[in-house]
Amino acid sequence: MSLLKILTWELFTRLQKKMRSYRLFRDILFAVFVAAFIRWVSVEPYVIPTPSMEKNLLAGDFLVVSKLSYGIRFPSTLLQIPLTHGKIWLTGIDSYLDWIQIPSYRLFGGRQVGRGDAVVFNYPMELERPPDLRTHYVKRCVALPGDTLLIRAGELYINGSRIKFPEGIQYRYELKTSRRLRSRIFERYDIQDVVFEPDGYTINTTPSVAKKLKENPFVESIERWIYPASYWDQNIFPKTPIWRWNQDFFGPLVIPKKGMRVHLGDSTLPLYREAILHHEENEIYLEEDGFLYDERDKRLDSYVFQKDYYFMMGDNRYNSEDSRFWGFVPMTAIVGKPALVILSFDKNKPWYSNIRWDRLFHIPN
Repeated sequence: MSLLKILTWELFTRLQKKMRSYRLFRDILFAVFVAAFIRWVSVEPYVIPTPSMEKNLLAGDFLVVSKLSYGIRFPSTLLQIPLTHGKIWLTGIDSYLDWIQIPSYRLFGGRQVGRGDAVVFNYPMELERPPDLRTHYVKRCVALPGDTLLIRAGELYINGSRIKFPEGIQYRYELKTSRRLRSRIFERYDIQDVVFEPDGYTINTTPSVAKKLKENPFVESIERWIYPASYWDQNIFPKTPIWRWNQDFFGPLVIPKKGMRVHLGDSTLPLYREAILHHEENEIYLEEDGFLYDERDKRLDSYVFQKDYYFMMGDNRYNSEDSRFWGFVPMTAIVGKPALVILSFDKNKPWYSNIRWDRLFHIPN
């Protein structure tokens, strides 16, 4: 074989290898682009990490979240690694650069968030991260923009009417008994949150389960536990002695609505200050005197909201960090609606028997 043929064959072989590498790189890049596009436009997987939505959504549920339900939200952080959410997989390294931030808007606006919808959203008070890359929360929307919300003795009222939600809503009960109960009794009734007390137990469960428990001869009494109206929980929004609220006695509170004007006095400013400062697109700042000022250094006595806001609560009422603790969720933080449970694992059981088969392809309430 001549030297020319050898060189030609070697060159052809190298070009062929490079073409294969190029095609592989191109195919991988295309697959990542398609997956990222589908994840952005339509659906995204999500894992329920906490029991705040039990019994309707369980810790360990793998969800498909529909992003089409409320319209496709265009990302405001443009410089980020595809298919990540804030961190590079298996590391604590940020997967984005916040050099370029654009206002959040929605394409092809879907339906409005409904009262009673289970909603996935970005935690609005995680201010150290870009709005679209904050931690995902899932709660139930209990109040819409413009609603007046009131909680009295643990009962929810919207615009003066008592609201009832799905049967899976859990409350706290005091179970009185003179004997020590075995764990299998609570497992039988699927009760996860159990605290042993000197004269019984404190449990979180649904009203129907509490009624069934009461039929047992070893149960002396089971009564719903409610914080007294005089008790002020300093962790409850807006965390000021002006409004001495707790989880069971809260409000009245008007939920901000786009175009709604609110007076900013000593009593109302704590209610709306965080939303105005952190979620509205404006040049307003907080001064040392505790009041808000605009870009002309003029103190604001009132404010007109530019966005719609929602009030979210967990179905597991006493094991949920929700709007009662940190306030309103802007529409720009809404990600989508839980559409389907594709798999579910019970972390309290051994690995070989922890699949919840009855949860497969479950449609959430």
